[in-house]
Amino acid sequence: MLALLRGGAERGWEQAVLNPFARSADEELARRCADFAYEALPAPGPRSLAMPAAMRWARRRLDELSPDVFQAYLAHALVLAAALPRRSGAVRVLSHQHGSHFESSGRKLGAMLDRFAGRRFDHVVACSEAVREYLLETYRYPPDYVTTIRNGWSRCTTRRQRP
Repeated sequence: MLALLRGGAERGWEQAVLNPFARSADEELARRCADFAYEALPAPGPRSLAMPAAMRWARRRLDELSPDVFQAYLAHALVLAAALPRRSGAVRVLSHQHGSHFESSGRKLGAMLDRFAGRRFDHVVACSEAVREYLLETYRYPPDYVTTIRNGWSRCTTRRQRP
């Protein structure tokens, strides 16, 4: 996400990071986003219980910001974004899919929500060809609905040693 923010800043894009499920551990994220507009809504308790307040907050902030592109990261944010009412033509939504995590971990409800949420977006980005194939074959998304943009590192200066 930070690499995308830096790339957007280099292009002169106005950007904001909204964290509707902030935890005390997110202080590091806030610090790393210090050069960008960062807003957080503290979410006490489980994310599922925080969803109604997070939806109201996100809807209000998105109405105020009126973005051209909205990108959700992580499953709970994906579900929140998919559940928000969409104004006709006001926001194009882009989702980044990582694939079969829910199904492979036996979380059927999560897989169902993930599949439903993905269909609420204008376009889906897969982070690899394997994820794209998964989305086409398992989720049955149309081929022109899914684009692959491979994950990568902008800079890697050290190698980690395996224990």
